Amino acid sequence: MFHGTWGYVHTLDPSLILEANPEEFSMNQFQKAIKDSVNLKISPTMFLPTFEEESHFCNAIKSQIAQVMMSYIATTDNPKSSIPLEPPSIDQIRAQKPDIEMFELMLASDNCAEGIGKILTDIIKQTNLTPDKFFSELKIMDGDLGTLQNMECLRGQRKPSGHKEDSLGNIFMLLGASHTLWNIAQAIYLKNFGNNKTQDDLGAWRTLQALGLPSEKPAAKNDFTLMLTSIQKIHEVTLIHCLLLVMGIPRTSLPNEKIKLKAKSINHVINLCYDRFFGCTQLKKAETFNSPKLFNLMTRLRDFATIVKADRSMKAGDIGRLLNIWRRWSVMAQGITGLTHYAIHLPRMIILITKVLPPALRHAIQHSLLITPSGRPNHFVAKDFFLETENYWLKYFFNNNGVGTSAKRLRDVFSSNVPLKAPHHTSSNQFILADGYIKVNWRWDRFFAI
Repeated sequence: MFHGTWGYVHTLDPSLILEANPEEFSMNQFQKAIKDSVNLKISPTMFLPTFEEESHFCNAIKSQIAQVMMSYIATTDNPKSSIPLEPPSIDQIRAQKPDIEMFELMLASDNCAEGIGKILTDIIKQTNLTPDKFFSELKIMDGDLGTLQNMECLRGQRKPSGHKEDSLGNIFMLLGASHTLWNIAQAIYLKNFGNNKTQDDLGAWRTLQALGLPSEKPAAKNDFTLMLTSIQKIHEVTLIHCLLLVMGIPRTSLPNEKIKLKAKSINHVINLCYDRFFGCTQLKKAETFNSPKLFNLMTRLRDFATIVKADRSMKAGDIGRLLNIWRRWSVMAQGITGLTHYAIHLPRMIILITKVLPPALRHAIQHSLLITPSGRPNHFVAKDFFLETENYWLKYFFNNNGVGTSAKRLRDVFSSNVPLKAPHHTSSNQFILADGYIKVNWRWDRFFAI
């Protein structure tokens, strides 16, 4: 077994930079923005939803209810007049294939500050940049929470330093979108899971058991796709139950055939369902009941709705919708077990990429958080998710290439040729890590990642 770091360079979409002022991508402007942020007044209202954001969240929940309604219960001859199945777009990323070039595998680990330092040295060697050139310009890096903390640890160990090669003051870290989704979704899932060893516990585990799915508590962090699928199934079947309750249909089973209804009737049922199970008045009323069943159900519906919305926003490539959910999660993370570090780093990142940094740099960062490997709309993924997929293939080739496969051969032969496994796949602007990645901007129009 060995620990390696892998990556590639990605050229940004020219439309993000052609009309921008190149000075806004410079190191001087970045340092000035960070210095000016000292006087920025931070208040909780910066993370609370505005009226427009709350209205959009309401429409997003109604679209989730409408999808369940039209998929399992009802049909109409005039779908255009019914509530849309997709919420309105806020800030859509343009769908296009990312332009990438692979690097050789770096035989260094990102699991410690020392390993991060070795990775940066290897990047300099592979790019033929001098240390002076590399550390003179702004580097935007993003990765999972552990990578971010290791980078900050290394920067802290080198302070104070009057040498730019040692201070790492030109490096700005971001959280990967998929790792943020996975870890916050898992914390919310565990919060609502309940105790499957107690029969009178009505947590999410009972819904899984009723669906015939494994209802063991998800302790391991090795199958986030299964976890998100389970969350979506629990959410959808709960919405089915709520819709049948509102419509007065026996809840023992779904109708054999979809009910034909007018669009006006469908919209009325969806609005009634939202008011009854998502409305603030009903939530406050349920909190006063002796039995906590209804209140717990309503809070779980709202919590899972944020996860489903974040996942669908990422697939749609709508960074505006995703940022709205991140703001909600910044508040929720303050009171959820297991999200102590996200409660610190996620709000800070949101403020930086929406308030502090120069406008052109903010726009470029936001519109480079998600990519569509095939170039098709509605097929976006977070860059760290895509890198984990590429990382899987690298590990697959290593583990299935016979006994004695050397790390050197994996570095020299396989790592630079993994993209050939599927010609329709292209990558983004990162280097694969064992558990995450970092994105490094070495010129104002190009990005690196590890």
